[in-house]
Amino acid sequence: MSALTYGSLLWDFKVTVGLCMPPLVREGIETVPLGRQPMLLAIPARSRLARQRRVAVEKLDGQALIGLPVANQSGEGSVVTSLLAKHSVKPRTVHRVETVHSALALVLAGEGYAIVPACAAVGSPPGLVFRPLEGGEAGLPVAACWRRDVENPLVRVVVSAAKEALQ
Repeated sequence: MSALTYGSLLWDFKVTVGLCMPPLVREGIETVPLGRQPMLLAIPARSRLARQRRVAVEKLDGQALIGLPVANQSGEGSVVTSLLAKHSVKPRTVHRVETVHSALALVLAGEGYAIVPACAAVGSPPGLVFRPLEGGEAGLPVAACWRRDVENPLVRVVVSAAKEALQ
């Protein structure tokens, strides 16, 4: 889910606390940084890149890429955009999707590759492999987010458990 969707869920009292990547920046929302989620390249298992232990970011130059939502239309500030720019890589963004699950489905269908948070590998469908990117160590910031006006003792319990799990 995008940060905008989580913001709506929190604001509409549909969830009490959420783990957000990237962290929400919105008036009335409390945000506690929890750590960073490494970024991995999602690849169809049959791809030549799947045989490598790590994939150099430069190998993505000109390749079809499935894009995830960005905070603004230009894509500036995106961890993926910054990573690619740092390595002077210009992929072809063939699809832009709203969820990691949609990106993984398109990768599985052979539509391109996707740079996703490492947590996307958990429970992913067979036929996909995930490889670390050489030069892509920055990762995606993860934060716990909740409404400032909500008094719920379980929020602190969730935040504490999430901090422990992400370390």
